[in-house]
Amino acid sequence: MKYKNIIYIFLFAITIKIVYIFTAVLILKNAIDYSSFNTFIGDIFFRWDSHKYYSLIINGYPHSSPEILAEKDHIWAFFPLYPGIISVLMKVFSLSFNTAAFFWSLVSSLAAFLGIYLFCNIYFNNTKKSLFITILFLFLPFSYYFSAFLTESTFLLLLIFSFISIYKKKYFIFSILSSLLVLVRANGMLSVFILFLFFLENKGIISGYFRFNFSINKELVIKSLFFIPPVLVFLCYCLYQYYMTGDFFAFSTVQKAWGRTGGIPHDFIIFRIPLAILSLFLFVYFLNVKKNQLSFTLLILLNLLLPISTGTFGSIPRYSCTLFPLYIIVGNAVNNTKIKWLIVALTFSIQIYYYILWLKLSFVTA
Repeated sequence: MKYKNIIYIFLFAITIKIVYIFTAVLILKNAIDYSSFNTFIGDIFFRWDSHKYYSLIINGYPHSSPEILAEKDHIWAFFPLYPGIISVLMKVFSLSFNTAAFFWSLVSSLAAFLGIYLFCNIYFNNTKKSLFITILFLFLPFSYYFSAFLTESTFLLLLIFSFISIYKKKYFIFSILSSLLVLVRANGMLSVFILFLFFLENKGIISGYFRFNFSINKELVIKSLFFIPPVLVFLCYCLYQYYMTGDFFAFSTVQKAWGRTGGIPHDFIIFRIPLAILSLFLFVYFLNVKKNQLSFTLLILLNLLLPISTGTFGSIPRYSCTLFPLYIIVGNAVNNTKIKWLIVALTFSIQIYYYILWLKLSFVTA
């Protein structure tokens, strides 16, 4: 039954991706070039930050200075792992950017969805419930980002299997996954901190939001050493940024070039519906989350605080779609209702609506 569920998940995921393509054909019509697979798939999924990743592959990171960073060097806001993976695929298999990015989005998203199912199986110890939660995750309002030429599927893949590695006590594997995680997005290092809290929860050091057991033993110290590699990798990347720009935190400094200095933007009103949807999920989450899941709650709140603190509300749908603890807790609550499949249908309808806006380059789904 477990393997049959995995097949179901893959079939659902591939079917949804086919729906994305047919929807794009209907919506974009003559805006799509059908002369080759490369141009066809690119006209659908090559959007927004995909241009920046393509530029990184072609041109690399530029030398700069702290003064120029705050004016125009936006490219330093983008971390190197995703374009590095696409570049390797392009060279090894002689692929174009669009074809390599599409192939990677397919593989990484399917693997990430498998990770959601495996994590739910560990957490709930119920294959039927885990299958439903994973299907709901596929149909969530902003899950179309996992099929785009962006970092969401890569980030979720490394994040979810980092959690699973801690659950399974595979700390060497964890050190590799987490070291890659910090090179995907700016919140990768923050996620490693959350993973350390999750590790302490599983060791009984943290047993609630405010209950701590400070009994430290030799085994705990040794296992904690596996959290050093991602920190070192992140520090090395910061040193590289300093060498290239004179700024250890160039990825943060360039936010000023977009006017991201905090506060509520003047066009906040255009994000009201995505924020309302997310607020509803958060409401259900806090009604159902266990009191001993400090790591889950901090992962959600701190990762949402990043775009909010810089006034980039348009990034919230993208940031929120990888926060799997939010959706597995909500999914568990939905699974206990009699209208769970109606809710799945509703969330998928919302997803297609926002996917169409994304196809049309609406700023609310950047």
